[in-house]
Order: sequence, then structure tokens, then C-alpha cells
Amino acid sequence: MTLRLLLASLFVTMAASAIGQDATDPHGIAPIMRANDEVNLLTDLSPLKLTKEQYPKVIAALKASREKFDKELKALEAKEAASVKKLKPKVEEAHAKAMKGEIPPDSYFDEWQKMVMAHAVDRANLRINTVRSLGDELKKVLTEEQVKSAIASAKKVITKAQGGKEPDPAKYGDNSLYWYYVENVLMNDLVPGLLEKLAKPSE
Repeated sequence: MTLRLLLASLFVTMAASAIGQDATDPHGIAPIMRANDEVNLLTDLSPLKLTKEQYPKVIAALKASREKFDKELKALEAKEAASVKKLKPKVEEAHAKAMKGEIPPDSYFDEWQKMVMAHAVDRANLRINTVRSLGDELKKVLTEEQVKSAIASAKKVITKAQGGKEPDPAKYGDNSLYWYYVENVLMNDLVPGLLEKLAKPSE
């Protein structure tokens, strides 16, 4: 949600790419990076002021949404793989010719790009539908005041990211700001675990 968290996530992604998929963390910074991510998320969650009755309901909604998203993403990945395999003969032919110095026709690149764009659209739609569906479920749990707090929090972050310029109302109405908060805060993988800890009585 926050600019700090987005930058931190980018840093972790770059670090993981540099050290491989196993993310062996040779310098021992992973716990520090995670703790910083949690600080940012807790800061963003704070305005909601969830009650003890709301915690289990919000956590359940987040987990159910994630499970549904993962299932639909798996099906989408299978569909994407099938479309890639369809182009196998054309790719192999183009590859063989390219190895001999022959440049494939524009139609080859156009077809591949069309496929990639279709995949991107499908994934974007899945993300959008998940955000809106989860947002609707959470509105059944959150109070009107809490929804307003989420909107205000999103507006504050976007304003800061834009160098102090408030979001354009034509682009960021209240619904868009609420969905922004749902996607960038509540859908973060760390949030269910954080909420479970917050829901426990203080010792």
C-alpha cells in the first residue's frame, strides 16, 4: 500500500532474482525486510480499528478469497500453457530459420504478441474480479466509518506518491480508492497472519 512497502517489495524481488529462486539470503536480511513490510502493513491496517468480533470474519474472507484466486489462477495457467503449445510448430519453424539468419515475418511476432496480450488481459480481469468480490464481502463486515477510513488511507498514499498532488476524482472515485486499499493492503499475503496475531489478547 505505502510507497515504502512497494519499494521494499521491489528490492526483495531484485534480491531474489540475483541469488536465485531458493532465496538463500546469504546476508541475513530477509527477516529485516519482512519486519519492515509488516510495519508498513500494520500502519495501513491501523485506521480500520477492527473489533475483536470483526477479526475472524475478515480473516475468513481473506483466506477464502485467496483460495478461490489460487484455484482460478491455476486454471488460467493451464489455459495459457495450452495456447503456448499451440504455437509450438510455428516457433520451432521460426527458430530454425532464425538460426540460419532468416528473419521471421511480422505476422509471426504479431501472433505471439496477441497471445501474450490475451494472457495479460485474462490475468488483469482475474485480479480485478477478485478485488471487487473481496471488497464486496468485506463491506458486509466493515462499518461505513471503516470503509471511509480505508478510502482516506488510500487517498493519502496516492497523494504522497504523486508528490503531494491529490488523486484525480475522475480516475479515483471512492470505489476506486476502496478497491485500491483492498488490493494493496488487505490482499497482501502477510495480512491474514498479522490479523491473527492482532486478534489474540495482549499478554
